[in-house]
Amino acid sequence: LREELGVVADNLEMIGIFNPFNGVTNEICNVFIAKNINFTDSKPDESEEFEILALSKEQIFEKIASGEIWDGMTIAAFMLFVVKFNGMA
Repeated sequence: LREELGVVADNLEMIGIFNPFNGVTNEICNVFIAKNINFTDSKPDESEEFEILALSKEQIFEKIASGEIWDGMTIAAFMLFVVKFNGMA
């Protein structure tokens, strides 16, 4: 978290796993929720570029519905969050 986003968390809780391309790869994605976060300096690789957005659950649902958020890994991770917390943050 620190290297990529400049975030330090007091607690990381694993909320689920998924295979992004079942039957083709044996890759497994682990999904965590970071709690009690603090922002510090990030140190991404020179080829990496990030934009941090603070969005409500409703805004995320809207962006998924509109196609603005369309990648499967993000949608799968968000749905694990929704299932784990019954849609409540």
